Amino acid sequence: METTKLALVALFPNFEEIEALSAVDVLRRGNVNVTMVSVTEDIFCTGSHGIKVQADCLLSSFDTTQHIDAVICPGGPGWVTLPNCEGLRSLIQSQAQAGRITAAICAAPVVLGRWGVLEGRKATCYPALRDELVPHCRAFLDAPVVRDGHILTSRGPGTSMAFALEVLASLQGTDVARKVHEEMVHNLVSPPPQGPPSE
Repeated sequence: METTKLALVALFPNFEEIEALSAVDVLRRGNVNVTMVSVTEDIFCTGSHGIKVQADCLLSSFDTTQHIDAVICPGGPGWVTLPNCEGLRSLIQSQAQAGRITAAICAAPVVLGRWGVLEGRKATCYPALRDELVPHCRAFLDAPVVRDGHILTSRGPGTSMAFALEVLASLQGTDVARKVHEEMVHNLVSPPPQGPPSE
């Protein structure tokens, strides 16, 4: 299978490691070209559990004019700094307006909501932040992963794998996502990814 799809995973200080790295791992298994971008001016980002990750590049030096198939934003305590990240805001708003995959998990959907990306959409987020998200979306759902068109949101560390698999299904198709799901023997603990309803 040829790698043709490009996904960006945003990293920032105090990000939730399992949310970011599950997406990187699962998408690469599905033959997606994944670039980890630091939204700060430091190529190294230390997550909320002390795991230091070297990004592939800085967002400020990445050519965001090229076609990007998916942008994925994890949560973690550092999410509170994201609303002030102009580069990420511009990228995510452009991505969403273009109808391309825009995905966020844990606290990150709240940021998307504040940026207007979830207006008129169903969404979910980390349970404790429900009241922060509700004013910015059409409906809040208590589901592990919520897909509304090209927007995907999810709840937190425990839903990281399901979230990553649904993003993969959106990019490479449900068959590819289910194959990865089985190869990782994740089928022993969770149902297969559903994929976009149009498939």
